Amino acid sequence: MISLNRNSCECCFRSLTNISLIYIYISKVRRFVVLYTECVQYACDTVIPRKCSVRRLKLPWWSPDLEGLKKDANTKKRRIRNAASSRRPYVVEESVRAKEAYKRAAANLHTTSWKQFFTAQDRESIWDDAYRVIRDTGKNREDVLLINDSGQTCNPHESAVLLANTFFPDDQVDTDNPYHTELRRRTDGSVCPPETLDISSEMDLPLERDGAFACGLASSWEHFKFIFLSYHEEVKRIDKF
Repeated sequence: MISLNRNSCECCFRSLTNISLIYIYISKVRRFVVLYTECVQYACDTVIPRKCSVRRLKLPWWSPDLEGLKKDANTKKRRIRNAASSRRPYVVEESVRAKEAYKRAAANLHTTSWKQFFTAQDRESIWDDAYRVIRDTGKNREDVLLINDSGQTCNPHESAVLLANTFFPDDQVDTDNPYHTELRRRTDGSVCPPETLDISSEMDLPLERDGAFACGLASSWEHFKFIFLSYHEEVKRIDKF
């Protein structure tokens, strides 16, 4: 992808605003899409702050002595790379001993911490947390049945059908606009002659005109429609778009 800094991205916005999209060749469509993606990514990085978390897990049984053993083990491990061939066996052995000492101390502190925790609990309080979770956990609620237009309560199957028909109604031919009519004629295998309709120049695509280029990437809806219809096959081969 094209690498852009802040100044170049600002120039991209200006160039995309003033460019005449009708003269973009097929070979430049891929570059235009990459440029558009870079501009959107730059705008998102500028406006939306990235989530940066430096929070580290703090173990209750961790101690400064154990931290020192960890640093010593890492230091001796790094010395292996710079050790001479004559001293390499000694350095490796020293690193292994430091690592074993660190692991043994960590295991002992871990076990001691658990022993102290269970020693401080009596027979009843050790299960208080488990009982609290069981007590506060709500029971599974049954699905609420829907009510149809006539005021009758539907059974589970009828409720599912009503919900599906509400959000995904049946495809009605009488509600089609000219674009859907032409699209239906092309896809249903009909042999009837096409209507006198120029789909490339007189028909509006089912896209929102006000939101297509709200960022000023183009000043003409007709230009975008021309690009979309002319280079649809080229853009379709781009996997991410």
